[in-house]
Amino acid sequence: MSKPYLLAIGKFYDWDREAMEQEFTLVPLESDMGPTDIDPAIREQTKFAARIFHRDVEAEVFDAFPNLEIVANYGVGYDGIDADEAARRGIAVTNTPDVLTADVADQTLLLLLTYLRDGNRAEAYLRAGKWPEAGYPLQRSLGAGRAGVIGLGRIGTAIATRLAACDCDIAYYARSKKPSPNEWVHYDDLIALAKDVDYLINVLPGGPETDDIIGADVLKALGPQGVFVNIGRGSSVDEDALFKALGDGSIHGAALDVFKNEPNIDKRFFEFDNVVMQPHAASATIETRKAMGKLMRDNLSAAHQGKALLTRVN
Repeated sequence: MSKPYLLAIGKFYDWDREAMEQEFTLVPLESDMGPTDIDPAIREQTKFAARIFHRDVEAEVFDAFPNLEIVANYGVGYDGIDADEAARRGIAVTNTPDVLTADVADQTLLLLLTYLRDGNRAEAYLRAGKWPEAGYPLQRSLGAGRAGVIGLGRIGTAIATRLAACDCDIAYYARSKKPSPNEWVHYDDLIALAKDVDYLINVLPGGPETDDIIGADVLKALGPQGVFVNIGRGSSVDEDALFKALGDGSIHGAALDVFKNEPNIDKRFFEFDNVVMQPHAASATIETRKAMGKLMRDNLSAAHQGKALLTRVN
């Protein structure tokens, strides 16, 4: 019996592609292709889709593949998929939560510590042979500051737990109070949170509700000693306001893993020496990426076998 078609949206790792090929016949849809470039007969028969990273999945794809039953997303954030439109058409959307929580939280700590201890420039100073000339300038202590986490879900909680272990006081922004240790202070006003913390850490998902939620007013409230950290989504930040704040001293600096228009980010980021950056690498470990791929495939297999989906989001 022939294997069912699986629309593979984006470029998957070899281990994911090889595993998917055991159950499905892959139909690649890569960045240089449009959905209607694929044979109409194949499109008509395709019920399953997997999506990785930057390619959006919207009405154009749904129209070209009228019998889709599922889009399994590789990643916890699924803002690149029009999940509401998918639901309207009876198409399930799944994601890969939990398996990447620890690595994303670890990356947040790395970014913040790299900024506070000036890790990148300190190593460059050492490699350039400057240490014999003078000791490196004093930097900032992580535990001396108060951290504000914007969004206290799985990842936000893991980040706050790590920072609390480093002696940081913890506050967080959420619409309603979340279960947390007693000393974690809840704010329902983002500007008020920004005023009261030294490190403001965005963990919000993407989507219309969070677009540009970090704007000039929030950054001004954070203040000239404040550090903004983003491991949520680049769409949550008004980048023009961030550039202005970085340039005029409204904030001390930023530590960023995510950006708008990835991977072709605004080149103005490269002009600032008070920014440390990673290329959206928070979940980029072999172990986590393999776990993400497995959860994605488990959802696809469940759909194929008519079983309940593991992590449906719509």
